Amino acid sequence: MTDPNATARPASPLTVTSHPSGGYSIVGESNVRAYAELVALHALEFEVRTGMKMTRGRSAYAAVKARYGFKGSKRSVLFQLRADMEARGFSLNPMRPLAD
Repeated sequence: MTDPNATARPASPLTVTSHPSGGYSIVGESNVRAYAELVALHALEFEVRTGMKMTRGRSAYAAVKARYGFKGSKRSVLFQLRADMEARGFSLNPMRPLAD
């Protein structure tokens, strides 16, 4: 059910609806998928930078490799995912340099 008091925030690249209670909703199937891809990208970047996993279960690295079929190290899979997302029109902020 849609909140009649909710307001859309057009400045966001995703269609997001803000609710008076302080919550928000990402609207539309393509926007939900785009948000999930951004979360996967940031989770994988976290794993590359820290060496830790985001969750107790499956790593973001394993999930990204399985979903996209990428091969290689965590670092190379991260660069492949970024390149793939940019090729599909995602406007990503430049990544901070990774330590060797």
